[in-house]
Amino acid sequence: MEDIIELGDAEKDQRLRNIASLARLVSYARQSARELNAEFSVYCLDLALGALLQDLAESGITLPVEETIKDAPAGPVH
Repeated sequence: MEDIIELGDAEKDQRLRNIASLARLVSYARQSARELNAEFSVYCLDLALGALLQDLAESGITLPVEETIKDAPAGPVH
């Protein structure tokens, strides 16, 4: 049996802020890796960024990330 933990509004807001902060951090790292031509790192960071954006989208949050992921590979994140 799985335990379900209900989060209050303050905890949900903090969780979303933390996810958004991680997305910004990963986006910065991805851009740095791209500038260094570290292709595999860019790929992995693309996946991480996509997963974080998916987490935010599932929470009803959308960010203006067109510039962030304009050259990211298309397709769903698994």
